[in-house]
Amino acid sequence: MLFSDAFALIGEPELTEAARRAARTIAGHLADLIRRGQAEGDIRAGLDPEPAAWLLLSVLSTRAFRAAVAPDSDRVEDGVTALALRLLSPED
Repeated sequence: MLFSDAFALIGEPELTEAARRAARTIAGHLADLIRRGQAEGDIRAGLDPEPAAWLLLSVLSTRAFRAAVAPDSDRVEDGVTALALRLLSPED
């Protein structure tokens, strides 16, 4: 729900702050997960957790957009997922 209506929520002044808090909370949890993965060696150590979390959140929030407009959206989605995993994976 948050992802599908993110742009609409930003345009509604009475909902804007609630939408911002929700997105910031999710990004904070993602950053914590990235830190945990870094500590365990499962995520690339050199990544800054906050920007990485916002990048992942951005990728997740545009999934419906890609599904609606990308040609061969399943292949595109697989490629986006592979790129995100490559970014996060520890270097060889």
